[in-house]
Amino acid sequence: MQKVKALLVKANPTEVSKVEVSNLDDYRKAVNGHIEHIMLNEGLSMYINEEGKLLDLPVNPTATLATMINSRIEDVICGDVLITSHLSPDGVRDGADYDVPTWAVDAFEYLAKFADKAVLQR
Repeated sequence: MQKVKALLVKANPTEVSKVEVSNLDDYRKAVNGHIEHIMLNEGLSMYINEEGKLLDLPVNPTATLATMINSRIEDVICGDVLITSHLSPDGVRDGADYDVPTWAVDAFEYLAKFADKAVLQR
């Protein structure tokens, strides 16, 4: 597996940071457990802790709002999440993860500014 520049979105909505992941253990460490994949629109992948709710992890307002906007999922996301691209630089989905695009970093940083209020009011 190649090194991928990903975005780590902590359950605290103000904590959005860039990280590098290169293997399954890196993904698991990022979400603090076993991973579950959620495909978002625009070529993005979100990896969450598959047992986040069962473990009573805190709600991640930024990730929750992103899934409501960019997928058909209308459920809360609990715990830290990892964002990557599932499209190659040529726009092909080949099963590998790729660097998260700059526009997505900007979008998640923007969402983090007000996601807690938006999700709590829903």
